[in-house]
Amino acid sequence: MKIIFHKMFYNSDYADDGASVPGRMESIMDKLTANGKYVFIEPQPASIEDILRCHSAEMIEKEKNNEKRYEMALLSAGGAIMASESCIDGEPSFACIRPPGHHASRDTNWGYCVFCNMAIALLRLREQGLIKSAFILDFDAHTGDGTKN
Repeated sequence: MKIIFHKMFYNSDYADDGASVPGRMESIMDKLTANGKYVFIEPQPASIEDILRCHSAEMIEKEKNNEKRYEMALLSAGGAIMASESCIDGEPSFACIRPPGHHASRDTNWGYCVFCNMAIALLRLREQGLIKSAFILDFDAHTGDGTKN
């Protein structure tokens, strides 16, 4: 199985919230690297074209005000894209990325989310003709309203 991760995701100073708490990614990556069976791959940032399939240009512009968070959000969306493409190719993948995205709608975001990573990845696959539909199981303790939107 491929693990999509970038060392930038260790940064905890991109925001002041629960999703960016220090040590969160380290504890996850410690377990994954200890396994020794996974292939680790660094994602590339998503393109603005990829983000625009899901979010408005105005929202993207607003996010540029926090440069570090914006850069990480593009990388996070790129990680979701990479994982989705890997799965389409038959290789199971897990994207260990942040900031999260399930509260990001077309024009708004909240709950520490920036871009709707899964929607961005799936809309790209759909545009490429690789999928017609998808099922998303959001196992967070509360609804992913951005993903639904």
